[in-house]
Amino acid sequence: MRILAVDSNSIMNRAYYGIKVLTTKDGFFTNAIYGFLNILLSAMAESPRFCDIGIFNCVEHFDPKSQTQFYAVTLRISESEIYVAFRGTDNTLVGWKEDFNMCFVCPVPAQELALEYLEGTVKNSLGRITVGGHSKGGNLAVYAAAFCSERAQKRVQTVFN
Repeated sequence: MRILAVDSNSIMNRAYYGIKVLTTKDGFFTNAIYGFLNILLSAMAESPRFCDIGIFNCVEHFDPKSQTQFYAVTLRISESEIYVAFRGTDNTLVGWKEDFNMCFVCPVPAQELALEYLEGTVKNSLGRITVGGHSKGGNLAVYAAAFCSERAQKRVQTVFN
């Protein structure tokens, strides 16, 4: 068995000072995050366990007006299995507003986007589907799996929340 030990503090420090300054439009520094993820994803891509996983159909939707924060990605685990992952709440006010809206509005825009995303994945892929997410992402996974078409429900094997 091979073990990959990651000194994340050292990598973040090296990336922060070793990569040109990268920021979001709000001025948040992202060069350390970019460098860390670049190194981590490169190591994963070279490992026997993760080298064959395909990542596709990354979708992000952020709209302050409709109070929507949504992100989804699909991972091809093998020829016959895919994993649809929904992101939880980010650290924006819009994301938190949408969380609170979930208490009294159903569906919220992100739930509708999750359903649309899952239906599109079923239409454009083959094999068994596992759907999941953490926190709000788990809610989106459950909503999409519960309200998707019968065709989609036959393909969804597991839902993680």
